[in-house]
Amino acid sequence: MIQVPLHSRFEAALESAVVYDNPAQDVRVVVEFTSAANVFRVDAFWDGEHCWRVRFSPSHTGRWSWRTLSSPAGDPGLHGQSGEFDCFEAASWNAWLSNGPLQVSADRRHLEYGNGKPFFWLADTAWNGPLKASETDWEIYLADRSAKGFSAIQFVATQWLGAAADAEGRPAYTNPARIQIEPAFFQRLDCRIDRINHFNLVAAPVLAWAATWNQGSAHLNPGTSLKDDQLIVLIRYLVSRYGAHQVVWLLAGDGTYQGAEAERWRRIGRAALAGSSRLATIHPSGRIWVDGEFDRESWYSFNGYQSGQWNDAESSRWINRPRMEKDAERQRPTIDIEPCYEDHLPLDVPGAARIDARDVRRASYWSLLAGPVAGITYGAHGVWSWENFPAVPISHPKSGLQKHGETPSHFQAARASLTCERSSTPLPGGA
Repeated sequence: MIQVPLHSRFEAALESAVVYDNPAQDVRVVVEFTSAANVFRVDAFWDGEHCWRVRFSPSHTGRWSWRTLSSPAGDPGLHGQSGEFDCFEAASWNAWLSNGPLQVSADRRHLEYGNGKPFFWLADTAWNGPLKASETDWEIYLADRSAKGFSAIQFVATQWLGAAADAEGRPAYTNPARIQIEPAFFQRLDCRIDRINHFNLVAAPVLAWAATWNQGSAHLNPGTSLKDDQLIVLIRYLVSRYGAHQVVWLLAGDGTYQGAEAERWRRIGRAALAGSSRLATIHPSGRIWVDGEFDRESWYSFNGYQSGQWNDAESSRWINRPRMEKDAERQRPTIDIEPCYEDHLPLDVPGAARIDARDVRRASYWSLLAGPVAGITYGAHGVWSWENFPAVPISHPKSGLQKHGETPSHFQAARASLTCERSSTPLPGGA
């Protein structure tokens, strides 16, 4: 009998007996996991050629059984497959196996592990990291961020206006009219996300970048270039592939999410995140407050906002917006998931000095003091875009040239404004 530690990942491979022109579109495979009176349903995902996989994170110990149901049901390799495994509780150095996945606290003011232990969101921004980093650089980076006390890594999980493809030139999908998934892109991404969790960090992928401010590159953003039905196919694929990891979904990135746009993303969230057990929020563009647009959505777990790439007094005043939210019944954790980035040029301020460590601290402390303390995100120019050489990030001409020497290959000596002591036992090497 297969043995699976509590809160870890069970994975099974399936082999289709039918050749599909577009597997992610032509067939849907749902896998039912049953233990006692509990039934959980997750989608399997296509992983290239005849291979499909299902991943599942068991929520309690005991005997589990599973069976597949495909639609249409004419493929014996995908429909009616079954199996069993035993889930056991194991002592572990890994925070997720010991404490369980993240949830919102009972008072709805902060995040916590599944066992009630408080979780402070101290994220770093590596939007392009998993797309562009080599295995060696990614390992160095994660070891550095873990040692500094970070607890989450924010990144983009598909092509977007900041990166048209991964380091090998592969996009996440092709043919926007009826998307075709590129499994090799995600096989590479698997390794990067696995390592995030290995270092006791939660992975926070943006599932669909949705910025409209750069019309020349907006076609790269799935959130602006795909029709809703295709966007839902893409997001469901991401959820099926990574929903058993320790993740927090950032449904969409850098949109305004107000009025008709908010209604669109409410519909997409309901369709694409239905059944996901992981927390989710949305990433708005700078100085836009969207909590009221989503706070009644069942998939929406906490309020994420962006105080933005400014270091002026107006930005500091705007950060106090959480103080205005006084409806206790609708209270939820609130986190500034994009304050100003260190060494970035302030937006639309000609001749302004670069944002420095003091600016970052001021924005971060104001954000933390403006409401219940749930967390904060840090960002550094050259790190978020993962520049290996001095460069101005693609599609971001106003951000300024990344300084020489502050590249992902030199994280051991990299400066970081937000650090803290880490008291946990150092992580062992290996996978």
